[in-house]
Amino acid sequence: MLFSIFWRRADAIGRLLALATVTAACCNYAAAQSMRNPYESLDVKAQLATSDSSCYALFQEIHGRTLFGTLPNSVMARLIRAQLGFVQSGHPTTTESAVADAVNFFGPLLDSAVYTGTNATQIRLLRLDFFFDVRHLLQAANRSAMEPLGDNTLSPAGGMFLASLLLRNKLTNPAWYGDPDAQNKVFFTNDPTVRAHLASLARNDVDRLRAALTPGLANETGIIVSTFHRFLDILGIPR
Repeated sequence: MLFSIFWRRADAIGRLLALATVTAACCNYAAAQSMRNPYESLDVKAQLATSDSSCYALFQEIHGRTLFGTLPNSVMARLIRAQLGFVQSGHPTTTESAVADAVNFFGPLLDSAVYTGTNATQIRLLRLDFFFDVRHLLQAANRSAMEPLGDNTLSPAGGMFLASLLLRNKLTNPAWYGDPDAQNKVFFTNDPTVRAHLASLARNDVDRLRAALTPGLANETGIIVSTFHRFLDILGIPR
């Protein structure tokens, strides 16, 4: 009898220790994942973007990380309306093709000497490459357990992120200059030296882009802001 009681207690303690071990392992894994993901704060903001203030924080981080500075009030208000409309209706406003068209419109206007074009395939591959870092930002409304990415549609915030990120790379990172079809092939190689252009933006020379864009965005009535609104038109962001 005493042996039976002792055995049950030892078994219970063993199960608790096993549970604690698994829990600690999960926590350590989550912590490690957090340390490895420099975009975690952006993905959290995308998940929580359900009000004017939270959408403002989301779009400001997208812009600050990619194209610098502060968005003009008219652009910010338009983006917030579009994102809240998406959250409430679940109807996407943009596609990967629209992102490519918007980038192809704005890129040469900012620096025609450098910009060499993009296409919908490149947008798709860029989206896939960033998907696990910013899943809530890039997943489609029609996602499922079997297809977590969903189709080629995007939320306004997801479209804005991909368009801004690719604009920055195409205008500031020499590894992204050139034929987009040739660059797309790089995504399919396992050679880390060939895939080096997918690394962080820290190496980029951004002075020319900053000079071309930031002062103009501070003037609501200037040509840069009106061009930015046209960029949003092509992206599929409602006025």
